[in-house]
Amino acid sequence: MSVRGTYVLLLHQEASQRIVVGALGAVEFPAGWYMYVGSAHGPGGLAARLARHRRRRKERLHWHIDYTRAHMELVEVWTSSCDARQECEWAAAASALSGASVIAPRFGASDCKCVSHLFHFDRRPLISEFQALTVADLQQEHISDDQLSRGAIMGVQELDQLVATLANPDADDEQREGAALALAQQGKRALEPLRRLAESDDADQRWWAARALAAYNAPTSVSLLIKMLRDRDPDVRACAALGLGTLAAPEGADPLTHLLGDESAYVGRIASNALIHLGTPAAPALITALGSPSSAVRAGAARALIPLESHDALPALFAALDDESAIVSLYAEEALWRLGIGMVFFRP
Repeated sequence: MSVRGTYVLLLHQEASQRIVVGALGAVEFPAGWYMYVGSAHGPGGLAARLARHRRRRKERLHWHIDYTRAHMELVEVWTSSCDARQECEWAAAASALSGASVIAPRFGASDCKCVSHLFHFDRRPLISEFQALTVADLQQEHISDDQLSRGAIMGVQELDQLVATLANPDADDEQREGAALALAQQGKRALEPLRRLAESDDADQRWWAARALAAYNAPTSVSLLIKMLRDRDPDVRACAALGLGTLAAPEGADPLTHLLGDESAYVGRIASNALIHLGTPAAPALITALGSPSSAVRAGAARALIPLESHDALPALFAALDDESAIVSLYAEEALWRLGIGMVFFRP
């Protein structure tokens, strides 16, 4: 069910600018802070309305705020869930705040008697001061620079819904894949709920957490994926390995190399493929792995070295030609061929 309510958009702009606002015409907006008060009682409720406001660019400009949103930075969103219409009461409270001024009369107030629903401030208005005037149970969401650069920033409820979709065993793979990718677009905000999923007792939830983390390239997501390489479920280990390869995270070279000897041959193969995706940064770890007592590790390392064409690996590859494992020596020979060495020299 859609949650209805009232909201404030806290906006900021560094310099004054002249903006044409629909029927209001051209308006000079001075630098500073702006509070815009709105409400959402239609289909989709607060989630749908705020999703629209978070987008700077829109195909169709409908409300006055649409015209200014492309020129101002959205810093915070204050919301309160309530079926009652409180928009005009909130606008009156905003106008009563110290330093509030009306720049564009009738802005956002075409269908009511309010002077305006947009107010300018020289200093940043505080949620505590506003809440004291509205006596509303406000939720505050800060919009970080990282999130702004990614666009499509979601509200807390939308974020929770995506996490719930990932955790829902009745959701189909297409729904969960979409939720995983949408969560990755939320950047740092999604890391904590994904970390909780990654520690779930349910292997399916841990798998989807790894899938989402693989779509967001950041140190924290990489470290979580490395930790998941030790998961007790082979499918989760494989998904984490695939994610590190997709992100081409150099930090994953050593732990992925250890995974070459996994009890599951499938996981070891995925780890080898991931190391190939890491490219040259993986070469030192792979060269060391050629000396492993595990034939599975040596085979996976030799296989991964084939496309890397690392000249540093030449001594180890030559030594691997005499490996007791036929598959290791076969991969070593192929790697040498890729390096342009097509002759094998025997000691006299």
